[in-house]
Amino acid sequence: MDADYLLKQAREGPGNARCAEPGRSPAPRKTPGRSPVPLRRGFTLVELVVASIIGVIMAGATATALSQMIKSRGASAAHQAAFARADGVASRIALDLQNVMRDANLAFTRVQILNSGSPGAERDDLLMVMRSMRPVRPDEVEGDEYEVQYRIAGGGVTGGSGSGDAFWRRIDPAHDDAQDGGGIATPVASGAVALSVEGNDGVSWFEDWNSDSDGIPHAVRVTVTARSDDGKVKVTSRRVVAIDRVPIAPKDVADSTDTETNSNTTKKASTPGTSSGTTSGGGGTTGGGTTTGGGTTGGGGTTPGGGTGGGTGRPGGGAP
Repeated sequence: MDADYLLKQAREGPGNARCAEPGRSPAPRKTPGRSPVPLRRGFTLVELVVASIIGVIMAGATATALSQMIKSRGASAAHQAAFARADGVASRIALDLQNVMRDANLAFTRVQILNSGSPGAERDDLLMVMRSMRPVRPDEVEGDEYEVQYRIAGGGVTGGSGSGDAFWRRIDPAHDDAQDGGGIATPVASGAVALSVEGNDGVSWFEDWNSDSDGIPHAVRVTVTARSDDGKVKVTSRRVVAIDRVPIAPKDVADSTDTETNSNTTKKASTPGTSSGTTSGGGGTTGGGTTTGGGTTGGGGTTPGGGTGGGTGRPGGGAP
C-alpha cells in the first residue's frame, strides 16, 4: 500500500479502516443514534418572482375571459329580446294585412296610412279593414269583418320595459259610425322605438295612403324597431306584404273597349226604329221628327213652303 494513503486513513479514524483498500471510496461516517438526512435544494428568489408573475398573468386572463363571457351572454339575451319584440310586431301586422278586405266598392274596405314622427323615430298610424274568424267579444254576435289599427303609444307590457312606449293594436267590428275608434286596444310589445308603414302603387312607395282616394295599395311595407329592457340594443324587423288586386286593363285594351261601346251606341241610334217619320207635301220640305230616348215619333210633316204633309210620321221601334 501507498504510505500516503495509509497516513490519510489513520487520520480519518478507525471507522474507515474497511475502506482502506485502494480504489474504493470510504464509507460514510455514521453518528451514533442518528440516521443520515438527505440534503434538499430550495427555490431561489428569481424563481419565486417569476412564478408570482406567471400566476398574476393567468389570474388576470381568467378574470378577463369570465367578464367577457358574462357580457356576451347579457348582450346576446338583450339582442334576442329586442328581436323577438320587433319581429313579433312585424309578423302580426303582416298577418292582418294578408287578410285585408278586397272589394270593388271602396266603401267596404279600408287601408289608411298616416305618416308621423321623425326619421329613425317614425310613429306611423295604420288602419285597415280585414277578415277574421276570431271574435273580439266571444259573448256577442259579430261578423267576420273587423277594423284593425296599429300605433305607438305610452304604456308597457308586464315583464317589459314598464313605463316606456309600446306597440298597440286596436280591433273592433267593421262598418260602424267611427272606424278610427272603439273596440278593444291591447299592447302587443313593449320597447317601441319606431313604426314605419308605406304603401306602393306598383311603381313607388308612399308614406301616406288613403284607399278612399288612392284605392287598395299593391303592397305595404312595414318596418318595426324595438329595443331591449336596458335600452342598449335596438333591432329592426321588416315585412313587405303584397295585396292581391284585380288587374287593371292596359290602355290599348281600354281604348278598344270604349270604341266598341261608342260604336254600339251609334248603331242603336241609327236603326230604322229611330228614324224620323216624314211626309213631303207639295213643294215643301219634310217635317222632322224629334228623337226621344230609344224610339222616336215621326213628325207631323208640315211644309212651310206650301201645303201640308199628307201623312203623320210612323213611329219606329220605340213607343209613340
